[in-house]
Amino acid sequence: MQHVSSISRLSVLGASAMLVALAAAVPARGFEPSPEMKARMEQLEKTGACPGCDFRDQTLRIMRVENADLSGAILRDTDMKNAAFPGADLTRADLRRAGAEGADFAGARFDRAEMRAVDLEKATLAKASLRGADLRDADLRKVAADGADFGGADLRNALMSRSDLTGGHFANAKMSGSRMERSRIIGADFTGAELDHADLERATARNAAFRGTGLAYSKLSHGDFAGADFAGADLKNASLRKTDLSGADLSSARGLTQRQLDMACGSSSTKLPYGLSIQPCR
Repeated sequence: MQHVSSISRLSVLGASAMLVALAAAVPARGFEPSPEMKARMEQLEKTGACPGCDFRDQTLRIMRVENADLSGAILRDTDMKNAAFPGADLTRADLRRAGAEGADFAGARFDRAEMRAVDLEKATLAKASLRGADLRDADLRKVAADGADFGGADLRNALMSRSDLTGGHFANAKMSGSRMERSRIIGADFTGAELDHADLERATARNAAFRGTGLAYSKLSHGDFAGADFAGADLKNASLRKTDLSGADLSSARGLTQRQLDMACGSSSTKLPYGLSIQPCR
């Protein structure tokens, strides 16, 4: 009986080994690019241009190409982790769900690109242009995007916490529900942007422009908004707990109440609507 059991165990082990060998013999999806795909990759590396090329589901993480022309390219679900494409033209490209953590896109152009749910955590986007891009649900945490242009972009529910967005342009961008807690947005321009229900808690936003910006129900708690311009901004039910508004201009802000200001602090140069006051910061 023991002999039979031993044979059974050996049979099971043999079958398992055979299954492992067969699995190893079958290449994983996308592991070995097709000849056509290899040709496209070689074209991109040699000429720096492959406009409209289809790279979906492929791996470009080792690519290093400056000023590449990838306009209209399909990079959906593509692995671009730690790739370097500074100065690239990605206008109208499809980067939905692409994984580009730590990638270098400094000075690149993503105007009107499809980038919903793209992963750009810790990526470099300094001076990049993303005007009109669809970045809904995108992961932009810890990005270096100083001077980047997001004008008219759709950033609803985007994750942008702990990022450097200094001097960024967000005019008329849709940013409802976005999260920028602990981010640096010094001197950034949010004129006409939709930032309702957004999280800017502990953000450093000195001298930022929020002219005509929708900030209803947003969180500005513990943030540094000294010198910020809130002319015509909607601050209905916005959280201003321990918010520094020293030198800020709120003289024409809408929806602002004394109860909100009692939670914040300012200075003698803080401009407020008639009849409202603010305690000095200590």
